[in-house]
Amino acid sequence: MRKSLPDEHGLKAQAYAHFQRWLLPLLWICPVLKSRLEVEQFLVVVPFGLARMIAQEALLDAQKRQPKQAYTAALRRAERWVLKFFLKDLISHPHDPLENREIRFVTTYRKTRLLPRKRKEGRYEPKFTALAYKMLLPTFEAVIPRKPAKVLKLRPPQSKLFVKATIGQDDSDGYKSRQKILGELNSERVDKWKSALLQSAPKSIDIRWLKKGTIFPGFEPPEIAGLTPRRAAIKVLAHFQERSEWAIEKDIKRGNAEWPEKQVDQLDRMWKECQHHPEACQAINCIFHLS
Repeated sequence: MRKSLPDEHGLKAQAYAHFQRWLLPLLWICPVLKSRLEVEQFLVVVPFGLARMIAQEALLDAQKRQPKQAYTAALRRAERWVLKFFLKDLISHPHDPLENREIRFVTTYRKTRLLPRKRKEGRYEPKFTALAYKMLLPTFEAVIPRKPAKVLKLRPPQSKLFVKATIGQDDSDGYKSRQKILGELNSERVDKWKSALLQSAPKSIDIRWLKKGTIFPGFEPPEIAGLTPRRAAIKVLAHFQERSEWAIEKDIKRGNAEWPEKQVDQLDRMWKECQHHPEACQAINCIFHLS
């Protein structure tokens, strides 16, 4: 016998409470938060609209599937839809206050009869993955030194060693001695780089905006040996999204292709000039501005 669904008000209450928590990370990355009132109003209007859509669709779907599955499926569709909407809004209007984003959402919500069901993308939105990668990259660029370039020409004091080693030898022996000195020099430079990398690579990273309550455990010594800022950012995203590094790289390329570089750079500048009112940050427990 099929279990009965909670009443419509119960479904709305569940969805409303869920989105009041779920929307917080999106507010953290909004460049402009003018006031606590603006934030509180956003966290009422947007969850309320989403809750109505979810309750309506869950009740309809419950006629064909288990009630709990119907509610969960509607909730996931709403999460994907609202994430896509606000990421697009964020990149298109980086200077706008939260009030304007709320108005655009309400306008779109009133025109949307059903949540999108067909999903061509995977579980994670490629644009979000590309954006998260761009936010992570500076973190690792600050602590991971660049691998030294390979030395192809001898300079003092190595050139003096080469002259001393090749006095009285013919050209072929001189070439061998030169290659040996170059090899030792490059090997020494790489060893110093690896040593510095092992000391500077973070043991753990707290990136709560990626997945609330989760801390990246850090890198294993074998991984650190060939680590670059780009590779480190990809590894972190792969860990949090529980996917392969290849899938992350693919989504980064797709996300970058969908978002013009000029707009992303503009958003990046807005983040650096972030305008978050202290009371607004307190209302959402903003991890970027509250210690």
